[in-house]
Amino acid sequence: MSETRNHRLSRFLVVIGRVYCLGDPNIRARLRSFHCRQMLRRFHPLRILDAGCGRSGQLGWFGGIAPIAYSLSRQFLEAEVVGLDRDHEIGRHNQECASRGRIQNLEFFTRSIEGGESLGRFDVVVFSDIARDSDRDGQLLQNVSGLVAPGGVLLVICPSTERLVWHRWPKWVSSGTGFDAESISRVLAGSGLKVRNIRRILGLSGALAAEASDRISKLAYPLLVLLFPFLMTCGVLEACGSISRGETLLVAATRAADER
Repeated sequence: MSETRNHRLSRFLVVIGRVYCLGDPNIRARLRSFHCRQMLRRFHPLRILDAGCGRSGQLGWFGGIAPIAYSLSRQFLEAEVVGLDRDHEIGRHNQECASRGRIQNLEFFTRSIEGGESLGRFDVVVFSDIARDSDRDGQLLQNVSGLVAPGGVLLVICPSTERLVWHRWPKWVSSGTGFDAESISRVLAGSGLKVRNIRRILGLSGALAAEASDRISKLAYPLLVLLFPFLMTCGVLEACGSISRGETLLVAATRAADER
């Protein structure tokens, strides 16, 4: 009886935390999703692909559905949204979450990026937190670029060449990996796409909020849930101005409308 009571209490607390945080309190994932939606707010796509969609934690909607694919399905209710991941467990989990939430315009497939060609081309392709380095992941970016329809847009969210470290005070240092504007533009141009916008995200306040989130979660996860609205606000406020330095790049590239 006590085990049943504890299980019910645990489920109740999960629901309360989910509603309080409006989803998973993963700062980096939530900020990537936020900036992605902001970048696409003037688009009217019919088909959207989240390539390498992943999943969220237990506090994510419906038990941890892929955060970007789900948020885009709510932003573009008339669009067909597809989440793609090569991990069978992730694909199964996301599809169960979508079924649990009765989401009509969202579907998940378990395939590699190369296997995504069988799904056709998309008006918007999101490639978030997969490509990490221009030398190692150039071919991967070329493969995902092939899924963009004529006139469509590819959104790449990838690490920059800088990291914010905290010793006595915050300091930007070179990471030795990642992308800068020149390297990401060169790779995408080689894939037949033209870079239209490169925006830095996770600047000083966003990176500090993410670092604080990581440290707090290791100490006491309930405390992270409690502080999440404040930390998320610190990251979101960066969207009100330009950021000269940031840990992450958000890149929008398009394919010519007359290209076949």
